[in-house]
Amino acid sequence: MCSLAGVIAALASFRPWTHATLADRGADLLVVNQTGWELAPAGQLVFAVGVVVTLLVLIPPAEENIWLRRLIPVAGLVMVIIPLTALQTAEPVARKLERLRIGTFQTENPTATHGTAFGLWVILAAGAVILVAGCARLVLERSARPGGDVSRPTDAASPPAGRAPDHELSPEREGDPDRDTS
Repeated sequence: MCSLAGVIAALASFRPWTHATLADRGADLLVVNQTGWELAPAGQLVFAVGVVVTLLVLIPPAEENIWLRRLIPVAGLVMVIIPLTALQTAEPVARKLERLRIGTFQTENPTATHGTAFGLWVILAAGAVILVAGCARLVLERSARPGGDVSRPTDAASPPAGRAPDHELSPEREGDPDRDTS
């Protein structure tokens, strides 16, 4: 899942992240889209992080590689932060379009609008998937490691499976309400 999200995020760095439009009476006079690569270094960083996550997932799970797999949730967090910092990058472009209308477009009532394009939301979602799936993978690997279950001590005097220890069957515990009789 992390690998797929990394590839999707890397490809979404080439898609439009923001757009600004100069419109008058319902018609778009000028539309400006900015991709992640035009919003340097954010687009290049998302591309690099997406490729790195894809490669980190391919590393075989071994005890000496555990620190590399811990980088996956960190990369997901970075991929969530980058789109959040790029949310308002279209506002300066919209202000520039407002200034352009004075001399370039002789219209009665032009308006400049700006917003976030689909590519930025895709990267935000991919980053969230990488963050959650990377954390889940670390938790599952930790619980699946041999010797990872420290909740039950093992000793040679433990009774066979299905048989209660002798101290639980003692007559002084028969009237105990905390005793499980099932």
